[in-house]
Amino acid sequence: MFRYALLALLVAPVSGQNPTFRAKAPLVVVPVSVRDKKHLSVDGLAASDFVLLDNGVPRFIQVDPSGVYQSGISAVIVVETGAAAHAALLKIKKTGSLIDGYITGADGDAALLTVGSDVKLAQPFTPDGMQMRTAFRRLKAEDGNDSHTLDAIREGLDLLATKPSDRRRILILISESRDRGSKTKPQDVLDEAQRSNVTIYTVTYSAYLTPFTTRTTDLGTPPDAGINPLAWVTEISRLAKENIGEALAVSTGGRHLSFRTLHSLEDDMVSIGKELHSQYLLSFTPPFEETPSYHSLQVSVKTHPDVVIHARPGYWTMTGQ
Repeated sequence: MFRYALLALLVAPVSGQNPTFRAKAPLVVVPVSVRDKKHLSVDGLAASDFVLLDNGVPRFIQVDPSGVYQSGISAVIVVETGAAAHAALLKIKKTGSLIDGYITGADGDAALLTVGSDVKLAQPFTPDGMQMRTAFRRLKAEDGNDSHTLDAIREGLDLLATKPSDRRRILILISESRDRGSKTKPQDVLDEAQRSNVTIYTVTYSAYLTPFTTRTTDLGTPPDAGINPLAWVTEISRLAKENIGEALAVSTGGRHLSFRTLHSLEDDMVSIGKELHSQYLLSFTPPFEETPSYHSLQVSVKTHPDVVIHARPGYWTMTGQ
């Protein structure tokens, strides 16, 4: 994420005046989770504890301590609503209260996109948790088995791009682990997410396993998903392929989680929220470059060599720095 610091350039006095000119210098902000062997957050670290390498070059960094960063979170939640999502939606629609309660917090806002054969804006950005709860309760499966997940993520990234640069931009995808029918290419989504400094969290499920953890009385009659008797064979083949959700999470510094039950889905959402609100935020001024390029990042804690560190793997430089 880029935020902007104002650098004051003082000019020699002219006629008793001390005019001040200000220029914007972009900062690269790197959210970092630090956990010990028991998976507990490590608090109390300072800038002197961290080492950040930018393309292998150490950078002078500033650190906002975990839990005190004041910039709000803007989140887009993308939920699959194709027919294959019928059983999963019975669980997902009960989790709307977790968005403001754990993800965005008091100073954040969120929007909800649904995706089947089309992408729909179910709830524009709102700081009102009640509106988000209502939007979640209205979720329902559609006819047809398409799920244009990558197209929806692209639209989510466009929504987040409208937010101020000092907001933490988060996208949470709740869907199957595969895309069905998108025109958008995976690499295009990855590039846009990295350039927009959006962290993507993916929470996936299997459409063929989730019904077995759902009460029969809740299931009712699902829409026609067009699943043939060879569905299990198809599912096994699908699971053997690359998981695009995991790739999106890893490449943007997020996490890839999965669920089968309502309880495990709630745990996943709470886990994401706890991570977002316990991260350190490392910031530094990137080098000037005429042409934007991708830089790899490596973060370590020299005073705690055994901790587990989670951070995004890199960022794109910007022109006009």
